[in-house]
Amino acid sequence: MQEAEEMERKLSESGVEAEIAAWCAQRHEEGDSTELLQLMLLRALWEGVLRLGEGSPLSIERWPELAAGGLPFLDGAAARRLLDSGASPTDLDAVIRSAQSVALYDACRTLDGGGRKQLEAALGKDLARGLGWAVVAQDPKRTPPKSLGGLHSTFEQLEPKPAEADVSE
Repeated sequence: MQEAEEMERKLSESGVEAEIAAWCAQRHEEGDSTELLQLMLLRALWEGVLRLGEGSPLSIERWPELAAGGLPFLDGAAARRLLDSGASPTDLDAVIRSAQSVALYDACRTLDGGGRKQLEAALGKDLARGLGWAVVAQDPKRTPPKSLGGLHSTFEQLEPKPAEADVSE
């Protein structure tokens, strides 16, 4: 029981809602780490979407500088044109966060789907039979590996809300 209490405390201190922290710690103590691992994976995915503050690489105001520094997927010139045309950095950051959220949600759905839809579309049902992928929960001390699954169904529930002070003006 001491391990569950410690886990609950640490999760709460890291920003996990108290109810979710308690649930994950309790389930882990009972021998099922699925919810804990799902929570941690989703938090890791969300982490890149959260940091919208002034120094954040996600802030559109930083894109021209980051693109000049060699990040190949950023269009710094387009970001600079939008800002120079009077677009609000706060609104642009909100649009970027929305686009990132959709991309993460779609990635979770794709992972949860195991590739069946994509494989059948590309190969046909006969050739795709039995092929697929899975995100696997692994806790060798407690249970054998099993599918983590359900990422897209809890995606929004675990979406962290950025503080107003974190959004650049």
